[in-house]
Amino acid sequence: SKITTMPVNFQDNKLSGVIHDDKQLVSLIDLDVVRQIANENVGLVSQKNTQVSADRTDSVMLEVVVFKLFDEEYAINIEDVVEIIDSESITPLADAPKFVEGVINIRGQIVTIMSVYEWLGKSKLNSIEPKIIISQIGNYRIGFLVDDVSDVMSIYENEIQEERDQSEYFSNILYLDDGDRLVLLFDINKLVETKEIDA
Repeated sequence: SKITTMPVNFQDNKLSGVIHDDKQLVSLIDLDVVRQIANENVGLVSQKNTQVSADRTDSVMLEVVVFKLFDEEYAINIEDVVEIIDSESITPLADAPKFVEGVINIRGQIVTIMSVYEWLGKSKLNSIEPKIIISQIGNYRIGFLVDDVSDVMSIYENEIQEERDQSEYFSNILYLDDGDRLVLLFDINKLVETKEIDA
């Protein structure tokens, strides 16, 4: 019901229709146009893939989701991520510790929402549109409230260095963009083991 198809005599037949959504208007590109663009640029795509293969001889060690807290970047192993959602109304719990924000209901399942910023000594989030990263911890699903999710990245062996300080929250440091971008990798198991969680 939200899709409007273009009339047959529409001058620019590259668009097959538009999707009307509450916040935005999304154009639907005709499949033939997508195929044409792919065919015209197949040489460029192949050249780029060859260049990447030549530059990276080491193997991918893990994939991570990179997120932001107070303009600083952190990461979590993508294997620990079930889904990422926009923040929604959180029901607070009576007598809950500060690091427990409350609970939400996702498709009939109660998810405990935890405040990573509380663990890091911050008073509140820095975003008006925060995200929630949902993880499966044992029999429970735990949500982590963050400012934003910025990247999903493949991490190579030479980009990982073990966290020497034996932090209770982090397992490794990721040296991205030739070391110009340092990202701390959260260890979800460590993170939860340091807290008593009753979901």
